[in-house]
Amino acid sequence: MRLSGLLTHLALWSSIFSSGSLAQKNNGTLPPLLPSCSLLLFLPILTNFLGRTNVVEWDRSSLYINHERVYIFSGESHYPCLPKLRASGFNAVSIYFFWAYHSPNPDMLDFKTAALDIQHLFDYAKQAGIWVITKSGPYINAETSGRGVALWTTTGAWGIPRTSDEKDGIDKGGPVIPNQHEKEWTGVKYMVQIGEAFKAGGVVVPSAHNEKGMRGWSWSKGYLDVGRPVDIYGLDSYPNGFNCANPGGGFNIVKTYYQWFTNYSGTQPSHIPEYQGGAFDPYGGYGYGNCAQLTGIEFTDVFYKALVTQKILLISFHITSPSITGHVAAPVVYSHYSAQLTESPMARDKMQAIKSLSLFLRVSGDLRETDILCNGTTFTNSTGIYTVHPRNPKTKAGFYWANQNTSNPRAVVKFSLRALTSAGNTAVPDIQLDGRESEIIVADYAFGKYSLLYSSAGVLTYAIFDDLPHTRVSWVQPSGQMVVHTLLIQLNRWNIWAPALTTNPNVKPNQQLLVTGPHLVRNAEISGGRAEIKGDLNSTTTVEVFAPKGVRWNGRTPNDISRNAYGSLVGTVAGADSSRIHLPGLKSLRWKYSDSIPERMPKYDDSKWTLANKNSTQNPTRPATYPVLHPDDYGFHAGYKLYRGEFNGVGATGVKLRSSGGSAFGYSVWLNGDFLELPFSGKTLNTAGNVLFIVLDYIGHDQDSVGPYGPRNPRGVSEATLRGNATFSERRLTGNAGGESPVDMVRRIYNEGGLQAERLDYDIPLVATIAAPTTTKARVQICINGYQYGKYISHVGPQTELPLPPGILNNRGENAFAVSIWAQEEGGAKLDNIELKSVAAVTSSFRFGFDGEYLRPGWESKRLEHA
Repeated sequence: MRLSGLLTHLALWSSIFSSGSLAQKNNGTLPPLLPSCSLLLFLPILTNFLGRTNVVEWDRSSLYINHERVYIFSGESHYPCLPKLRASGFNAVSIYFFWAYHSPNPDMLDFKTAALDIQHLFDYAKQAGIWVITKSGPYINAETSGRGVALWTTTGAWGIPRTSDEKDGIDKGGPVIPNQHEKEWTGVKYMVQIGEAFKAGGVVVPSAHNEKGMRGWSWSKGYLDVGRPVDIYGLDSYPNGFNCANPGGGFNIVKTYYQWFTNYSGTQPSHIPEYQGGAFDPYGGYGYGNCAQLTGIEFTDVFYKALVTQKILLISFHITSPSITGHVAAPVVYSHYSAQLTESPMARDKMQAIKSLSLFLRVSGDLRETDILCNGTTFTNSTGIYTVHPRNPKTKAGFYWANQNTSNPRAVVKFSLRALTSAGNTAVPDIQLDGRESEIIVADYAFGKYSLLYSSAGVLTYAIFDDLPHTRVSWVQPSGQMVVHTLLIQLNRWNIWAPALTTNPNVKPNQQLLVTGPHLVRNAEISGGRAEIKGDLNSTTTVEVFAPKGVRWNGRTPNDISRNAYGSLVGTVAGADSSRIHLPGLKSLRWKYSDSIPERMPKYDDSKWTLANKNSTQNPTRPATYPVLHPDDYGFHAGYKLYRGEFNGVGATGVKLRSSGGSAFGYSVWLNGDFLELPFSGKTLNTAGNVLFIVLDYIGHDQDSVGPYGPRNPRGVSEATLRGNATFSERRLTGNAGGESPVDMVRRIYNEGGLQAERLDYDIPLVATIAAPTTTKARVQICINGYQYGKYISHVGPQTELPLPPGILNNRGENAFAVSIWAQEEGGAKLDNIELKSVAAVTSSFRFGFDGEYLRPGWESKRLEHA
């Protein structure tokens, strides 16, 4: 059957065909010959099943889970938004274990308290029908402080131990499939030790790893004899880079994945544990609008299709649902990622292209076992088109990925493609690519009991309904008449959802519905022949559902519902009325004010602070002066750090300071309560009891790629020497309340620092949007209900908006917002604007009023011990 190139995607229902395949031999102008190929590989299928469990197995094409061949389409998440991932076609989520979050000190590893209980995450994943890829580390990167290692290890005094819990492996009924060991590491002996530790802990699911961008070699069992510490080799790839200054650049497509994996892991499924899902932006960067454009819908459509047609069917995108707020981030990034989901979380446009591809993969079983027969620019009548041709060696189903051959395409190109089909060599005409666009053309494509000979349009998905009413359609072929009982419907591919009717991540065509219209379809079920659908609406919408007997949306029957000519049910459902949404004006809030640095005054009692008295350190970077003033050596790792140094006499003329806190960090100094601009000229000194007070910002611990010692690069003050005739008699410092034994066992060290308001937990309002002149030198911290949720540095930039997620935000009660304003100029600082902002207005089936009180413990008097 030949379809017009204007028909961009199809929804196909196979159960209503009565006979035969859809086939029409085309007598086009292209010669009926196979094109010449620059690549021709025929490899035997080699099984490499894991001996420890038969629940997860594999061969060179894909994983087998519960004895079924599967593809893995995973979104990486810091705080997973599982229902949205499932709705968009993902069948897996990969998660990191944040060692620093669970282990504030060497004697504690907490997986039970409040949000630390990751068992909830595994349970939610299983309920949502999503497999889990665990990235247990211990080193995780993910643009996190110290790349996720416990921050107490940054002193240089500790090794890197690791632990695990095996009960959530899929062999034990849980959702965990592979478990990734470590992160971008090339030490084979160490990797073997990590593997042995997991094995000793009872973990039997396959082990995996990720190599950093074609720079090393495989450690897996399929490549030579280099220690063999992991079962499945993985390769990270970020082909469009991170140049958010040039969002229209990039677009250099990697065309050699198949050759690479054939060489390094030819007996295993091709595995990319981190493929570019977005780009991150540093302090002083160009903003996530630019980053989102760099890795937007065009990038997603072209690059992601290129992966699956090069036999990569074990993929995880970094990152899909981001959250690098509080003190989680490393200095290379100020907050989130330009991922498929924002932190809100709202879906970016590129999620539409992801959904289009993932729904195609869900139903395209023949694509899960292919050989790449050839590739090149001779498949079409245009040398500007590059094609990759995978074919299933058993079913003979063919796939042709067509893309413009130039690295930065913009032109609209029309062409015909040579395809080998069961009816012979065929010219597929009327294919069109609009600039940065690609298409997967199918031949002998199986759906249900039938097959599609070829199509010039890409297939979106199909579902099987045995009892759906339908209409008979017919058309005339050149060689005769053929009546087909079928339905081929043109749908807006961005507007279609295929909610699964099963919690099995491996969804079959007869286990999904087809729904068009809503902003989001979260889930669906069939009850008594009626479709019960739940989701979100951003406006009053016409909803179309292919269901046998009836439909309800969020528990209600749509208005004016009727069945159209081809059997679907159509009705109208009401969306949110934005005119009824009123955010509280900040002027009407009950504001409180407190001086957050009374510690600058000479009379302040700092006797509860930690005495800085260490004259040695195991950190490889030695301080310039002693005693040691590195806060990590005293158990203060994240957040603002405060120092007080006392000295007597009037002989001091200045102070020499050296410090570090990460990119865009800063510090301010006061002398006897007065803001200090060095040297001391004009500042009054006392004969006794002078106090030099320092507040130092913290932007995170470095990643290991930052010299000389990565996460062990010290933070805080490394030198403090008085100039003139004076020396410090005593030095004290403080940080978050309790240090490595935090008072707040729920929020932990990622969410508070050393300001007095943080140590004592004052209730002061917070906002989501903030602004000040770029000439204002100030550092602003924003907290909500005790969580330090972001920083605003007006003279560095660029971030001005921060999300307020449910759970941390109390949607059904009072909230405590807090803003700390630290002026770094003697003249002070002020904000131009601070307000609440609505990102979107939707009606939703999700119950945002859930009880999240356990995430928001109240004030404890124990904090007074850390005044």
